[in-house]
Amino acid sequence: MNHDQTSEHERENERLLELARFDILDTLPEAAYDNIVWLAAHTLNVPIAAINFVDDQRQWSKACIGTLTLAGDRRHSFCAHVVHTRETMVVPNTRQDPRFQHNPFVTGEPTIQFYAGAPIITGAGHVIGSLCAIDRKPRLPFSQQEREVLERFAALVASELELRVSQRAVEQTLAYAQATNARLQASEAQNTALLSAIPDTLIHLNNQGRVLSLQAGALSPLCFAARSTFKTSCRPRRRKRYNVPSIHLCTKMMSSAWKCSFRETVWLPSARCDVCAYRMTRFW
Repeated sequence: MNHDQTSEHERENERLLELARFDILDTLPEAAYDNIVWLAAHTLNVPIAAINFVDDQRQWSKACIGTLTLAGDRRHSFCAHVVHTRETMVVPNTRQDPRFQHNPFVTGEPTIQFYAGAPIITGAGHVIGSLCAIDRKPRLPFSQQEREVLERFAALVASELELRVSQRAVEQTLAYAQATNARLQASEAQNTALLSAIPDTLIHLNNQGRVLSLQAGALSPLCFAARSTFKTSCRPRRRKRYNVPSIHLCTKMMSSAWKCSFRETVWLPSARCDVCAYRMTRFW
């Protein structure tokens, strides 16, 4: 195998990988592609139009109008010639073209006698198929303007393919985010249940000594000795002045059943609470 053959083989492998990236083969019909072939057929005044993709062994039709399908062996594919040459191909009379005189698509259904196909070129520059306009009778001529119309429709197919990939990526990202959120909620619910079973009261403070969260326990009245996170509570034997850190128990973070449980708790002056904006004063 010479260098040119090796390069051609590598290009074909890259083209097949690009085709696989779109995951378009053997998918259900989609309105976007059906609309394109309908517009192409009516704009170019032909009875048959199709969007065909070519893999290593076959031609497969994503959308087709005027015939059931143009799927078949790659050896008989008109579109395979477009993929190979990477250019728009026009065959005015297939019965007079030696390449297609004995083609089963010519001698049998859909009895192709006129063919025009424009390459579907991806953003990476690979030709993965073609948009074709077909007639059951020879057609002369096929103007330059009609050729440009066909090529623009083919470019529209390529844009739809890229959009399809982007939408799929967004859907996968959204599904991952939803799954992650569900796991976080389940973890939070589990942590809350575990903390609720602890008889002590837990207070979470930031580095400035402000209350970030509170988990009320089952013991009261309480004396809190808080550090950077929390400490367990202890029950005072009698009412007196306690030298405890400057923290504030935010009543907005407590249920009404717990508000009275802290009436004997001792607080020293500190900053404003981040939750209720309460400025603490001295109590004992």
